[in-house]
Amino acid sequence: PSPVPAPDAFQSALVELGGHAVFGMLEPAPNDGVYNAAVLVGPEGVVACYRKIHLPHLGVDEFSTYGEEPFAVHDVDGLKVGLAICYDSAFPESARLMTLAGADLIALPTNFPTGAEKMVTHVAQTRAMENKVFFAAVNRVGEERGFRFIGGSVIAGPNGDDLAKANGTEETILYAEIDPDLARDKRIVRVPGKHAIDRLADRRPEMYGPLAEPHALKRPRDT
Repeated sequence: PSPVPAPDAFQSALVELGGHAVFGMLEPAPNDGVYNAAVLVGPEGVVACYRKIHLPHLGVDEFSTYGEEPFAVHDVDGLKVGLAICYDSAFPESARLMTLAGADLIALPTNFPTGAEKMVTHVAQTRAMENKVFFAAVNRVGEERGFRFIGGSVIAGPNGDDLAKANGTEETILYAEIDPDLARDKRIVRVPGKHAIDRLADRRPEMYGPLAEPHALKRPRDT
């Protein structure tokens, strides 16, 4: 999609401090709609904009426009970064498509509220492990309009382990070392010469046809 303008404050801070940032925003869409978007910004400005593909029937997504651009991977100083937003993580196809495109790290800004505890405790680690990538899920804390957000931001490594994790109540800065080589080698040797698996080479795409077929049930907004 066409890049959106980078907020001056973000870009100015990145020029001063270096590095890149991913943040969520609402982006104007055709016919007076809005996209729920995640923007990757660096000192040079906008690197990429992802528009949310999976929309739950709640919150701002009840009024958002579906993103129509496919999941993609973007180069950040040699690191391959994929973008997703919140509910996207409930669909394993999202992370797998970015993995197939070469992602080393998937960044997921999210608003997981009360009721999504299992998403907070398992989804980043599971998507990281099943694709052998790094996965950073960044959640809110506090309350807004009667909703409590449950934190638990995490950076998971390619084996599914927590490299850094926040609690459910405090704003926290997390740090982790990302080694792209660990994500790019999909072969896992458990017993040399006897037991090895490969997250990509062992796939059987010819058996997955029904995954791409539309479901018989439609959301109210689609009927």
